[in-house]
Amino acid sequence: DYLADPSLLVGIIRTAGVLVGGVVGGAIVFVLYARRNDLPLIRLADAVVAPLALAQALGRFGCLAAGCCYGVPVDADHPFAVTFEHPQAIAAGRFAGQPLLAVQLLEALADLVIVAILTLLWRRRPKPEGTVLWCYVLLYSILRVRDRRVSRRRDHAGVRPSGRAPRRSVVSPERAETLRLEVPVDAAGQRLDRFLQHNLPGRSRSV
Repeated sequence: DYLADPSLLVGIIRTAGVLVGGVVGGAIVFVLYARRNDLPLIRLADAVVAPLALAQALGRFGCLAAGCCYGVPVDADHPFAVTFEHPQAIAAGRFAGQPLLAVQLLEALADLVIVAILTLLWRRRPKPEGTVLWCYVLLYSILRVRDRRVSRRRDHAGVRPSGRAPRRSVVSPERAETLRLEVPVDAAGQRLDRFLQHNLPGRSRSV
C-alpha cells in the first residue's frame, strides 16, 4: 500500500512518528547533554521521569483534540463517552457521531497519577539510583497494556476491541476465491491443500 500511495507515510509521521520521534530524539539529546556536562546519567533520569510523564499526559489531551488513539464504541450515556464530529478528526473517518471510549482522557488521568507517585518517590531520594526510573518504566508499561485492551488502534489487523484476536475467521466462498494463491507444491503447499480440503471443500489446488 505504501509503495502504491507514498502519501500514507505522512499519516504515520503525524501519529506514531510524533511519539516515537519525540521519545528517540529526546533520549538522544538527554544522553548527549548529560555526557557533555559530566552529569550522573541515572540520577538525572530519576529527576526527569516525572516531568516526562506530565508531558505524556498533556500529549494525550492533544490526542483527544485530534481524535486519534480513540477507544472502543460505547453507549452514549457512558461517563467517558466522546463523539468526534469534525471531519478532520481521525476517528471521524470511520466513527463520525458514534460514541467512543475516551481512552485519551483516561490515559491522561493515569499519567497524572504516575506523575504524583514518581514525584513523591523522587523526593524521598530512594536507593539505589535508578529506582524512580524503573518505577516509571513499570507503571507506564502496565498502563500501556491496559490501554491496548480498550483501544481500536489495531482493529484493522483483526483484533477485537477487547484486545484479543478472534478464535476463528469465517470466509465466504466468494471471498476465498479472490484470496487464492498459486504456491509451489512443497511442504507448505501441502499443508495449505489439507487446510483448504478440510475447511473449504472444492477450493484446494489438488481437487
